Amino acid sequence: MLIIGGILIFIGGIFASIWIGSILEKRGIVKDETSVIALSALVLILVLVGYAWWGYKYSQYQSEKSDWQDTTRNGTIQTYLDFLDKYPQGHFTENARNKLMQLFESNRNIHIQVSQSFEEGECAPLPFVEDVAKFCEALGIRNVHVRIRAEWKALGASYRERGYLYTGARLTGFTHLEDTESAQTLRHFDHSWEIEPSSSVYLSEIAPGSSLCDAPYRGLYRDWHYLFVQTLGEIYGADALVLALEHKDFDISFVAASALAKLYRDQRALNVLICSRSASEEIAHIGKPAVKPLISVLNDESKDVRVRAEAANALGKIRDPLSVEPLISALKKDDYDLRKNAAWALGEIKDVRAIESLIGALSDKHYGDDVRENAAKALEKITGINFGQNYEQWQMWWKLNSKTFLKNR
Repeated sequence: MLIIGGILIFIGGIFASIWIGSILEKRGIVKDETSVIALSALVLILVLVGYAWWGYKYSQYQSEKSDWQDTTRNGTIQTYLDFLDKYPQGHFTENARNKLMQLFESNRNIHIQVSQSFEEGECAPLPFVEDVAKFCEALGIRNVHVRIRAEWKALGASYRERGYLYTGARLTGFTHLEDTESAQTLRHFDHSWEIEPSSSVYLSEIAPGSSLCDAPYRGLYRDWHYLFVQTLGEIYGADALVLALEHKDFDISFVAASALAKLYRDQRALNVLICSRSASEEIAHIGKPAVKPLISVLNDESKDVRVRAEAANALGKIRDPLSVEPLISALKKDDYDLRKNAAWALGEIKDVRAIESLIGALSDKHYGDDVRENAAKALEKITGINFGQNYEQWQMWWKLNSKTFLKNR
C-alpha cells in the first residue's frame, strides 16, 4: 500500500512541480528554463520528503497497533507490562495503563493511585504505575493499595539547542501502602529529596518519548524506586525478593537483589549483584559469606574483566584477610582497572603481606598513574608513613625496616 501510494505521490509530485513551474514562468517570477526545472525539482523533493516522513510515522503506528492487538489478544498482566516498556509514550499507552490497572484490581486486589505534578516544564509523567505493577507482579504480592503523591520542582536550568534542560530538582509528597483487605497501614514514607543543579545532565537519562526537562528527575526517581522496593522487602520478607531475582528485566532483579543484600545479607543476591558490574556497596552488605564467591570471580580469567574489577572493589569494602593473596595476584595482572581496584582494596584491608607488592607497583610505569596513586595511598594506610609515589624511598625504607615492622605487626 505504501509503495502504491509512493508511486502515486511521485507522479502527482511531477505534475504539481511542472504546473507550479509553469505558473511562476508565466507570471515572470522565474524567467529561464533552467530555473523552472530547478524549482520544479525542489518542489518534487519536498513532496517526496514529506511522504517519506509520513510513511515512517505511519509504519511506526502500524507496528504499535499490531503489538497492541497481540497484547489485547494475550491479555495477561505481563504482556501489558511488556507493551508499556516498549511504548512508554505511544498511541495506545494510556489504554494499556488503564487495562493493566483493571487486571491488577480484578486478579490480585491491587490498587495503585498516582498523582504527580510538575511546577515547571511540560514533562512526561514518571512511570510510577508501571513500576509498582512490575514489582507487585515480580514479588507475588496480591493484596495492597499503593497511593503515591509526587510533586516535582526544577531547581536550575541550562540552555540546550532544543530548549531548556533542567539540571537540579526536588521531589516532595508521599508513598502510602495499606492492606486492601484489612485497610491496615503497612508503610508510609514522605518524599523530601533534592538534587543540586549541576553543570550537565547526561541525555541518556531521559526516558524515550520524554522531554529534556525530565532529565534531573530520573535520579530522584531512582532513589524512590530503591526505597519502594526495600519497603516491599521489609513488609513481605526475603523470600518475596528472591522471587524477583530471576526476572527477565535486569533492573527489577538488580533492585530486588540490592534490597535483599541490604536488608537480609542474603547470599542469594550475590550472582545478580556481581553481574551488574557496579554493585560493590550492595555486595558489601552481605559481608563475610560473599568473600569466597568473590575470590572465585576475581580469579576467573574467563569472566568479564569489569566484573572481576568490581569483585576486587567489593572485597576491599568487606575487608576480609582471606582476600589479601588473591588481590596481590590481581595487582600483577594486565588489566588496568583490575590492578587499580586491587591496589585500593589492599589499602582498605591494611594487611602487611601486601606491602612488598604495593611497593613493586610503584616501580613500573606500565601500572599507570591511578594504579601507582592507589598503591601509594594503600602503603600509607598500612604503614602510617607517606613517601608518596617515590619507589626508591619506599624500597630503602622496606629494606631497613621490614623485619622489625613485620615483627611488631
